[in-house]
Amino acid sequence: MMSPMKLAGLFLAVTGMAVVAVAQAPAPEQKRESGPLSRVTLVVRTTKAINYRHLSGPTRIDFRGTVLQSQARGEARVESKRGAIRIQAQFEKLEPASRFGQGFLTYVLWAITPEGRADNLGELLLAGQKSKVDVTEQLQAFALIVTAEPYFAVSQPSEVVVMENVVRPDTAGQVEEIDARTQAVMGPLLDDGCVPVVGGFIGATKDGVQTTIGRGGSDYSAALFGAALNAETIEIWTDVDGMMTTDPNICPDAHRIKVISFEEAAELAYFGAKVLHPATVLPAIRKNIPVRVLNSRNPTNEGTLIVARAPHSRATFKAIAAKKGITIVDVSATRMLMAHGFLRQIFEVFDRYRCSVDVVATSEVSVSMTVDSIQALPQITAELQKIADVHFKERNAIVCLVGENIREKPGIAAQVFTALENINVRMISQGASEINITFVIDEADVPEAIRRLHKHFFSAPDPEIFD
Repeated sequence: MMSPMKLAGLFLAVTGMAVVAVAQAPAPEQKRESGPLSRVTLVVRTTKAINYRHLSGPTRIDFRGTVLQSQARGEARVESKRGAIRIQAQFEKLEPASRFGQGFLTYVLWAITPEGRADNLGELLLAGQKSKVDVTEQLQAFALIVTAEPYFAVSQPSEVVVMENVVRPDTAGQVEEIDARTQAVMGPLLDDGCVPVVGGFIGATKDGVQTTIGRGGSDYSAALFGAALNAETIEIWTDVDGMMTTDPNICPDAHRIKVISFEEAAELAYFGAKVLHPATVLPAIRKNIPVRVLNSRNPTNEGTLIVARAPHSRATFKAIAAKKGITIVDVSATRMLMAHGFLRQIFEVFDRYRCSVDVVATSEVSVSMTVDSIQALPQITAELQKIADVHFKERNAIVCLVGENIREKPGIAAQVFTALENINVRMISQGASEINITFVIDEADVPEAIRRLHKHFFSAPDPEIFD
């Protein structure tokens, strides 16, 4: 079984390809033997597994080639009989495995469980470019892949995956999305001391269509791989010394946060902290894997450790973040006093135009909301004006103070707004999340507001938490 591992220096942003390049450097004291060298690139995508447990009668699945053998095709008849699964498969347009190098002599069919366990189903003996196999499998839920191998009696699949199963419209059984390819391909490589280098920003849809993941895609890819491999730690290498108590460009005396909770980090990422994308920590949260944010330009710095539960701190807050480019939308309708469904009508309009709302404040006949995109605002305003008066104001900012300690300390809001004396606060939100206080101010007031708040709450930082 693959032991827990530390994913250090594993993920590099690569543009133009959605591939994994696998290489193992020879030891410095050894001479490289003469002879032909082979470079193998492989496609990484999530394999669809099928649960055949309650299958009634036979069904069929297809096989398609990866970019290593895109012309390869196949199909299989799958049937559940007396607690076992019979697989009758045939393949065509398979070129000899030796095309991948002298170390590859044959092909093997594998069943991969949703947990990543690989079961060798047997060798594919080629007759020309065709092969047939008829096997029985005790597993009930699995994906099927074909790999090139040095010989047939291998216990783990190689990294050279040439074919994978495809669910047909008429395929019976429950489809399960799994990360079997990650476990099956990368696990053995890591166990053997290899360092896979994985393209992060480029990915693929569920149908295998290449696409970009978007901002923060490389970090998010690292977190996905770490979670799929049950890593000991996920390391995100950036150009800063971890997460800071606020933006050092605004407040030069900002402190490095040594340790912070997943919940606090996610709140900060969403409300403007630029070190991490909000989605980055989600895979780690699901598997409870610590994330460490490090600086590639200062590798000796210990950065910031993100864990499920951070140590108790004397500090009220862990950090202050600001999100600019915010528009306030005010919706009011005195005729809706005591009317049922007013809020539902408003939010249904935003939902139709896929416009996310960040902060909400309500009264009996009015609602104020913030949005960070005005692309659909003209259409939204036109619809809302059928039921209410609508006004909006641009160039605002959300300021968010995050810290788990505010759950326990009374009078925190009073301290916050005392520090903001003479700064106009347009909206306030506290209570929806127990770990943050959020308010909306004019964009131009952000630097002054952050400097005042930082001076008030971080003048005597806890050395156990801050540096």
